[in-house]
Amino acid sequence: MTDTVEDEVLDDSLRVTLSVDTKEFTKKPDEDATWRISKRIASYPCHDKIEKLPHVVGDLGVSWCPGAFSEGHRRIVNFKSQQIFGLDFDTGITWEEVQSRANKYRLPIVFAYETFSSINRSKFRVVLCNDIEITDARLAKVIQIALMEIFNECDPSCKDCSRLFFGGKGLIYSNENVNTATFNISDLMFRLN
Repeated sequence: MTDTVEDEVLDDSLRVTLSVDTKEFTKKPDEDATWRISKRIASYPCHDKIEKLPHVVGDLGVSWCPGAFSEGHRRIVNFKSQQIFGLDFDTGITWEEVQSRANKYRLPIVFAYETFSSINRSKFRVVLCNDIEITDARLAKVIQIALMEIFNECDPSCKDCSRLFFGGKGLIYSNENVNTATFNISDLMFRLN
């Protein structure tokens, strides 16, 4: 998924760093596959154009973790950075309601996709992007919790920067302005008050 250094110099696309698996799935990984993904994903930090992420995750079903980690271990103590934030919705809110609330709080959604167990958009994930890379795990958690306060119907287990997210079975939405679809932590905190 990564371009050459020469391509990076010529391209001003937003690039993000996160952990992305190496395997595609067409259904939810079983327990054994999940264990294997969990063990290897932190060994594959990806620094690439954000515009590639919706297709890789939402259409190809590649698992991901919003954080990047040292020593190949997906643990908070090994946290290096995070810029992407994910929210998982299983019940209690529709995609249209999430989109409306995001607009109300001026939080541009980068993309959203249906989970493998979704029927007619009943379960989906939403991905947002901070305007800068966060290198403090505590600050990343503050941002995640603030997003979860705005979208209180999301799965509460999303608060961990080492959370593993499975890919999906299809995109619901991909922002046409993906390179500028970011939020700022100061604005986010101000909007919560």
